[in-house]
Amino acid sequence: MCADLYQGLEDAVVAGDTDASAVGRRIVLPSSFTGGPRNMLQHYQDAMAIYRTIGTPDFFITFTCNPNWPEISQELRRLPGQRIEDRPDIVARIFRMKHKQLMKLFRDKKFLGMYWQDKPITHEDIDEFICAKIPDKNDDPLTYETVVRSMVHGPCGPHNPNAPCMMDWKCSKHYPKMFNNQTTIDEDGFVSYRRRNNPSNTVNINGVEIDNRWIVPYSRDLLVLFNAHINIEKCASSKSTKYMYKYTYKGTDMATIIIENNVDSPQNNGEQMYRHVDEIKQYLNCRYVSAIEACWRIYEFELQKQYPSVERLQYHLANEQFVVFNEDDHLYDLSTVMAFKIQCRQSGLKLTRNIQQGELSHMFSFLLHGFGNETKRNGK
Repeated sequence: MCADLYQGLEDAVVAGDTDASAVGRRIVLPSSFTGGPRNMLQHYQDAMAIYRTIGTPDFFITFTCNPNWPEISQELRRLPGQRIEDRPDIVARIFRMKHKQLMKLFRDKKFLGMYWQDKPITHEDIDEFICAKIPDKNDDPLTYETVVRSMVHGPCGPHNPNAPCMMDWKCSKHYPKMFNNQTTIDEDGFVSYRRRNNPSNTVNINGVEIDNRWIVPYSRDLLVLFNAHINIEKCASSKSTKYMYKYTYKGTDMATIIIENNVDSPQNNGEQMYRHVDEIKQYLNCRYVSAIEACWRIYEFELQKQYPSVERLQYHLANEQFVVFNEDDHLYDLSTVMAFKIQCRQSGLKLTRNIQQGELSHMFSFLLHGFGNETKRNGK
C-alpha cells in the first residue's frame, strides 16, 4: 500500500508519473541542499517577503568578473605558463574581494543612496545614475575604453547568428535597442534608457559599426572603479520585480542528459519495469558546476545573501504541528506558533493581542529557551 497527499498525486500526473507504483516512493532533495530546486524556491519566497514589507527594489545590478584584472594577472605571473583557466581558485578569491568592496560601497558609503518618497520617478532621476551611451573619446577616454571593452552587447543578430544570446534567430536580450531622445518608463515598469542617435560617436568592433543601441546600461562611477562589466537597471514598478527574482532564482546551469530504457522495450524479456522518481538523481544528472563555482563552494563563500533577515513561519492547527527534535531539546520550544499563542495569552502587553503572527518577528525575538519579551527597536 502506498500513501501520498492528494496534491502529490496531482503533481505526479502533471509531471507524467502516472505509474501508481512510483507514486508515494519519492526520493526528495530537501531545501537544505544549497542550490537545489526547493532551496531556490525558499530564497525566492524570502525575497518576496522582503519585497512585501519594504517595497519595490531600486536597482538590479549584475557584476561580472574581469579576467584581465591586474590582481589576477599578477598572481598568474608567479608561475610561468599559467592561464586563467588553470587557476579558478585565484579567480574565485579575487572576485570575492571585489564583491565585498562593492557591497561595502552600497552599505557604508551609500553610493546609490537616495529617497524619492512618494513622488513619481522622472527620467532625470534615472539619468543621474544610469546611462547607455558611448562616451566621448576625447572628453572621457578612461570611461570610453572601459565601455568599449566591457559594455558592448554582441554584436549579434545577422552579424553573428551563433551568438549565445540568439534564440529563434533573434536576440533574447532584444539588441540592438531603439534610439531614444530621453528615458521613458512603460506601463509595466520597464525602462527604455536614453540612447541618442549620434553618428559621429561610434566604434568599429569585428567589422560592425557599434552605436548607442548596442550599449548595456551602466553607472559611470561603478564602471571606472571596478573596470568590469557592471550592468545596472532601474526597477521602476512592482511588475518588473517578477522578472528580476525569476532571473536571480532561476536555478543552476544545466547540462548533460540521461537516457533510460523504455519500460515497454522488448529487451526487458517481458518483465514489467518501473521508473521510480528520484529527485536527487535528476538533479545530479542535470546541473553543471564550473571549476570556479566549485572553488567558490569549497571556500564556503556565500551563494546568496539578503538583508534584512527573514523568519520562516510555521502554520498549523492546534497541536498538529510536525516536529523534528533531538533528545536533549526542550519540548516547550518546538513551535513558534505555540510560543506566539502563549505570549498573547500570558503577556500583559496589549500590543501582542492586536498583531498577527506575520508581524511578530518585526517586534519580538524567539529565544532558544522561551519567547523573548523584549521588543525590538525600530524593527531591528
